[in-house]
Amino acid sequence: MINHYASSPGRSWSARHVSLAAGLVKRGHSVKLFASSFDDCLMTRRPDSPKPIEWESFAGVDIGWLPAPEYHDNSWGRGWNTLVFAFRVLQLPRHCHPFPDLVYASTPSLFQAMAGLILARRLRVPFVLEIRDIWPQSLIDVGMSRFHPFIWVSALIERYLYPRADAIIPLMPDAAPHLVAHGAAQDRIYWIPNGVNFDVVPPLTPPVKKDVLEVLYAGGFGGGNNPRVIVETAAILRQRGGPALRFRIIGSGPQEAEMIAKRDALKLDNISFEPPTSRIRIYPRLSQADILLAPYSKLGVHRFGVSLNKLFDYMAVARPIVFANHASNHPVRDAGCGVECPADDPTAIADAIQILAGMSVEERWQMGLRGRHYVEQNHDFAHLAVKLEAILAGAARGTSAAVTVQQLNS
Repeated sequence: MINHYASSPGRSWSARHVSLAAGLVKRGHSVKLFASSFDDCLMTRRPDSPKPIEWESFAGVDIGWLPAPEYHDNSWGRGWNTLVFAFRVLQLPRHCHPFPDLVYASTPSLFQAMAGLILARRLRVPFVLEIRDIWPQSLIDVGMSRFHPFIWVSALIERYLYPRADAIIPLMPDAAPHLVAHGAAQDRIYWIPNGVNFDVVPPLTPPVKKDVLEVLYAGGFGGGNNPRVIVETAAILRQRGGPALRFRIIGSGPQEAEMIAKRDALKLDNISFEPPTSRIRIYPRLSQADILLAPYSKLGVHRFGVSLNKLFDYMAVARPIVFANHASNHPVRDAGCGVECPADDPTAIADAIQILAGMSVEERWQMGLRGRHYVEQNHDFAHLAVKLEAILAGAARGTSAAVTVQQLNS
């Protein structure tokens, strides 16, 4: 498995691949997962080592940290980091024995995915491509010019990769039409969404009655996330004179300075900012909240649907959710575990918070439990690993998956 941004649950938020890999290990497989030594989520790096690969074991998964340069911006530094990581992937045959039966590479970086395909061809094994974000379309949708050289190169790589993958696994439920239009074979596309590793989720704790309700957001400050709207929402609720609320915002990103400045200008003393933390450490904080916020921007790429770690982690602790959503799918509404409202609309988010704040503690607890049941049934990584095993087995045999696409997607 190759994912630039992969991590273990104890290190940062990005634990999809180690969780899936752990599920495969439990089913008798051997998995090596390769990721960057620099943690993009927490902006930290592992200690320098003279070794070409620094190995770590988690839940039976061998994690190889490939040296990659540190960066603190989203342009040149990140681009150089991405290219160095892709180069390290091409060197893996020197360090990996025995050779694998299959190579599984994840985006969003198309360079690491391309390196994964080249590696698979050199080893003469099947190649499985995972699509976590559709590049370059996502970059165009957030404002990057379609005539930018990076977009041109990415588009060429995209069209080269799709027809050559033995299987393609998008996280978004409605991505297949785009993939097919860019060269993918329909019968090689299998949807596996994000999920929750319940091995690291603490036992449920019922909420308690409070004089001041805690409204919490945890995640990035940028990209598809739109935590800026929380400050505007808090100002609207203060003007309305509604219930007593305390807003906690946990995370970091390019919007942080702007958000803090706006909070101070509006003199909102009920908003606090806290640094990001690992997935294991975030669950107790989520459990302290009464209402969890998931505000997202209105982006064209959401027409493919969303599969958000944040939502499933929120559901796992059984707290009601306000989801500001413009996607083609509606997980919070489907689960009945909160209120969905339009994206980029602080007034609508304020209305949704007031609806949940007006409920009794027991009503919010029952709503949260519906979310917990939903995520247990549909997004448990232990179950998703079984689906992945079937896809990989089919790709390794050079045939279709051991079960049909309809069964996998049901």
